[in-house]
Amino acid sequence: MKNILFPTDFSNDAYNALHYATLLFASEKCTFYILNIYNENVALRSQRFLKEGGKVLIRQLAEESQEDLLKTVHRINRDTDNAKHIFKTVSKKGEMLEGILSSIHTLDIDLVAMGNKGKMGTKEMFLGGNTVRAIKKIEKCPVLMVPRETEFVPPKKIAFATHFMKDFERDVLDPLRYIAEMHEGTIHTVHVDEREELDEEQQTNRSRLIKELKGIPFETHWRPRYTEKSKVINDFVEDLNINLLIMINYEHSLLEKIIREPVISEITTHLNIPFLVIPSED
Repeated sequence: MKNILFPTDFSNDAYNALHYATLLFASEKCTFYILNIYNENVALRSQRFLKEGGKVLIRQLAEESQEDLLKTVHRINRDTDNAKHIFKTVSKKGEMLEGILSSIHTLDIDLVAMGNKGKMGTKEMFLGGNTVRAIKKIEKCPVLMVPRETEFVPPKKIAFATHFMKDFERDVLDPLRYIAEMHEGTIHTVHVDEREELDEEQQTNRSRLIKELKGIPFETHWRPRYTEKSKVINDFVEDLNINLLIMINYEHSLLEKIIREPVISEITTHLNIPFLVIPSED
């Protein structure tokens, strides 16, 4: 993963996600493209141009975007001091998701890393609304979501949630293998279903998965579905002290079912570890 796109709104949560990503890939040569999208709906630090609008407002927004991007680069260079990492800035006028998608194409992006604000009012969500929209739209590269206030812990325990209903292509599994090997982690597959036994097709797919991940410590777990799938996953993550959750975004996948679930008011804690979504090749 050489080119990493990092959308930011310059919040502390966004910076924390950037800092996490630099530590996750500390041993790798990477170029981080720090992206800020501005438009007329973005609040200015200075309110003096709000009444004038038009070109004056846009010009001010562009200047503040560039200024804050440079401040972010200075801060992350100071905090990480990693000669293997290069930071570049991208400032665009428009809407956030459209800006991310166009940047993925023009910058040949290998990974999108972003903060995940999982709360909405007083209710807890498995994922924030902006994150869900990003997962649905980004099809060309993996997306890494980092919850607020997450401190970096090397992903020695990686949860891979799957229902084993799809064959595992080698290219799709590359990010999972890459991170596990980089941090010498163990992959814990978790299968959420009413039945503990796998059918013949699932057994075949599980065998293919083990073959493709040869050399990486590997364990299989089954969890009965006793409530929303997102809560089952949350409980599994907490019970095993998982450091990183990974899913593949197939059509009709476990992930797709989760992000269709309504706001989960029964969950006492939201997902509090980084979450990597890998697009399928379907």
